[in-house]
Amino acid sequence: MSKRPTSKAVTCVRLIRDTPPSLYALPTDGRKYKEQQQKRRALAMQLATFADGDGTRIHPAAASLMKALGWQRDTLFRYLDDLGRLGFLGKEGRSKMRGTRQRFLNLDAIQRKLESEIGETKSTKLAEQDSEVGKPESEIEKLQSEVGEQESEIAPHTTDTRTVTQTDTQHTDTTNGDECVGVLLKRFVKSEKGEVPRITRTEKKQLVEKAVQHGRDIFLRACEIWLAQHPWNSKTTNPFYQLLQGFDGYVASAEHKAKENARREKDKALHEKSYEIARKQHEEVWAVPDEKPEPDADAFLAH
Repeated sequence: MSKRPTSKAVTCVRLIRDTPPSLYALPTDGRKYKEQQQKRRALAMQLATFADGDGTRIHPAAASLMKALGWQRDTLFRYLDDLGRLGFLGKEGRSKMRGTRQRFLNLDAIQRKLESEIGETKSTKLAEQDSEVGKPESEIEKLQSEVGEQESEIAPHTTDTRTVTQTDTQHTDTTNGDECVGVLLKRFVKSEKGEVPRITRTEKKQLVEKAVQHGRDIFLRACEIWLAQHPWNSKTTNPFYQLLQGFDGYVASAEHKAKENARREKDKALHEKSYEIARKQHEEVWAVPDEKPEPDADAFLAH
């Protein structure tokens, strides 16, 4: 009899269940984009049923997924690659020696993109509601105007100070962001054997903002994952556009790897410390004391 899933184990399934197909859109989708988005969502839902609550340890056989979804092998791996390009799916090696590929769902990336999409929808609805509401009463307008004038008279210096502070911080962050984007471009050129990439001013500005937002280490780690996956080909005109589209997913992968590395280092240090303690205890219990030298008979008789 199989175990019933616990509330923690179904967290991943519930999150994927609440995602709309539009969340799985890619810029390369053609006229059948709705069908493609629905298939990506169906695959994510199927993978979630094999995952732990945090989206990790997904290692079903390809044949099992093909049977459940009714797909051919090339179709399955094409949509697996699509989820990777979205940043929703990552790889963790294999479940065992020569075993199935082990993957994980980036729940943080999915959650962030879901919240972003919901936020945009809410903003549109609120704007429509505001346009339908009539003008406020003249007395309320007058009161708001008076309050605004009083606030501007009370704290003009505070506003100036904040402006200067924000400007200084932004200048420093932009400089750091430019340096990070420069490192990214050098690595791209190296990976493409000297080919200079095409990048627009808007894309460069957005990448600088991403670097400032996430910090140098996470930004470059996320870009390394993108470079390793190489989700572009000779026909791709704007590779950095794809990077920006799936950047949240690459960040989630980078953060996940950083956490895994930190956990491994912690486990290694704990293991070494435990080994050292056990070795000392073993020596205290089982160590043979140094043998005393036998007495010298001649010296004894001389006394």
